[in-house]
Amino acid sequence: MLSAVLLGVAVLFGREAAALFLTENDPMVITYAYEIATAMAWGYGLLVILNVLRFTLQGMGFTFLTILSGVMEMVGRGAAGLVLEPIFGFNGIRFAHPLAWLFGDILLIPAFFYCIRRVRSRESVGGELIRSEGDAI
Repeated sequence: MLSAVLLGVAVLFGREAAALFLTENDPMVITYAYEIATAMAWGYGLLVILNVLRFTLQGMGFTFLTILSGVMEMVGRGAAGLVLEPIFGFNGIRFAHPLAWLFGDILLIPAFFYCIRRVRSRESVGGELIRSEGDAI
C-alpha cells in the first residue's frame, strides 16, 4: 500500500522534488531525475519483499544468505549497465535498482522457505536450535 502511495507521490511531484536539489533548473536534468525516481518507485514492492526477507533471515541467524543477496543485487545492477544500457540506453539504466531488487528477491524467496523448513524440522526433533557455527538460535 505504501509503495503505491510513494509511486503516486513520485509521479505527481517528482519533477518539483528534483528541482529542490538543483541550483539551476535545467529541464533535461529534471526530466532524467524524474524518470529515475518513477522507475525506482515502480520497484518499491520488490524492495519491501527484499528487506522483509533479508531482515527475517538475518534475525533467524542465516547471515550468509543476506550477504549473498547483496551480491545478487550487485549482479543485477551490473547487468543493467552491461546488458540493458547498450540495448535500451538511458531507459535500461533507469531500471537498475528495481532489477537489483528483483535479483535479490530471486535468491531470498526460495531461501526463506528453505530456512523455514529447516528451522521447523529442528523444532520437531525437540532439541535446542543450533547453527553450524555452534551458536544457539
